[in-house]
Amino acid sequence: MSRKLPEMDPKKLFEFEKMMREKHLDFVKENPWIVPPVVALTTIPVAIAAVGFFHNRSLKKKLKIEREKTKQMELEVKLNQ
Repeated sequence: MSRKLPEMDPKKLFEFEKMMREKHLDFVKENPWIVPPVVALTTIPVAIAAVGFFHNRSLKKKLKIEREKTKQMELEVKLNQ
């Protein structure tokens, strides 16, 4: 279902966009049940990304702490020899 876009005349483009908005709005009015699944499908990936970001951040902080502990242990070993 490929559509040919109108020429780049601003008035024609505006009319085309208006027609498409009305068509989409009519579709949603006819099928209101489709709104919650679409919202869920767009929200779930954002939530997963946010959780992953903060989990990765905490793991990096733990790794940094462990590296510092290792450096401290190496310095203690060198000083005790």
